[in-house]
Amino acid sequence: MLKNIILSLCLYLISLNIFAENIQISAIKVNEQISSAQEKLIKNTFLYLNKVWASKGKLLSRNITEKYFDSGTTLIINGKKVYTGYGEFDSHFQEVGKHILGKIRFPLLEVVSVENKVIVRFDEDIYDNNGVYYPANVIAIFTLKNGKIKKWEEVVNTKYFCQLESIDAVYSK
Repeated sequence: MLKNIILSLCLYLISLNIFAENIQISAIKVNEQISSAQEKLIKNTFLYLNKVWASKGKLLSRNITEKYFDSGTTLIINGKKVYTGYGEFDSHFQEVGKHILGKIRFPLLEVVSVENKVIVRFDEDIYDNNGVYYPANVIAIFTLKNGKIKKWEEVVNTKYFCQLESIDAVYSK
């Protein structure tokens, strides 16, 4: 039963990915409402995470994490809670670093701000330990509190999530 659900989800995500690959996006759209502080927070957070992924989790720094993320930070990917708090944040990125090399691509495709939320659309390059490439299309909603990320919710469209071993890597704590 679970295998059928996962297979159906994979087929759906693959069809979305094929559709997304056929759309050419050439412009960056930034809503005028986004503050420079919000934009800087998101950009610097992504640059930090790119360094963490490139180092396979070795460049995790609690001081840097505390600079960008609230102590109660929560990440939800495709409707499933991945972590809450700094300890689980560290565990998550260390575990992910063992299985994949990820890189958020710049420029970000769209950045929109509404009150204390920043919505970002971006592409991400994912490579597994065998060097297989899995492009990802991501929409993330960041809820900010006191200039830091309190909640990070994202919908990720990638063929990588169609593998059972990816579930253990991405959703481990």
